[in-house]
Amino acid sequence: MSHRLKKTAVNFLLFAAAAAGLLSLASGCGEKKVGKTDVKKEEVTVTIPGMTKEVKLLYLSDLHITTLNDQVSESDRDTVSGRVEWSSLNGVPSEKLLDDWIEYINASSADYVLFGADMLDCCAKKNAEILKAGLEKLKKPYMYIRADHDSKPYYLSGVTDDDCLGYQNGICDNSDVMVEDLGDFLLVGWNNSTENITGEGLKTFKAACDTGKPIVLLTHVPIEPLGDESLAEASRKVFDGRNLIWGFGDSYYSLDGNTEELLKIIYSKDSP
Repeated sequence: MSHRLKKTAVNFLLFAAAAAGLLSLASGCGEKKVGKTDVKKEEVTVTIPGMTKEVKLLYLSDLHITTLNDQVSESDRDTVSGRVEWSSLNGVPSEKLLDDWIEYINASSADYVLFGADMLDCCAKKNAEILKAGLEKLKKPYMYIRADHDSKPYYLSGVTDDDCLGYQNGICDNSDVMVEDLGDFLLVGWNNSTENITGEGLKTFKAACDTGKPIVLLTHVPIEPLGDESLAEASRKVFDGRNLIWGFGDSYYSLDGNTEELLKIIYSKDSP
């Protein structure tokens, strides 16, 4: 299945978790230049009670790095050629865009970087090596969660899911759920959220909740806001009628017991 954003190869979000007050959201958009490419930036401020200082998080996802490499099956070479063009921005291919983004991020004021998955279009060894080389140039701490495109051998020949796991394990942490303590709050990443959360991942998530600290949850697949159908409606409009979000309503995904328990924790009145 594909969870790509149509023709929007790059998402960029910078938001700050600020001190004091109740939870509030405010956003504004602006134009920024990454390399020679003009991109849109959205800024969101999240106010968390008890924060002692401002923390700037920079979020980037869906770069869909792809190359016409020797692992691509003969029957899919035309498809992958088209996806190389699709994942380009203003004529700059995704593998070159990565270098521009790394340079931009290093020069930014971000305290921490969130890579929200689908950084690869398919888990070919060359694509994984390009991403790894880029991340090794990054001068900021980061969390990289995966999704189906990062972890599956789409369009490839002779490459297994285990091969893809090996490629991804060689890049950075690939735990089912990742936890980073940023002082006043925890950053928690739900890895591979295009699938139900694993039992081990749920255990790690619950342990993070038990710390009593506020949690910023990083996930590739959105979670349906209670009592608000706008996100589901937007998904169905973009993804040919599919509701590609997690929730208890009408959804493309089938909940298992682990993910149902996860959502109940997230939706609970005392949720962190």
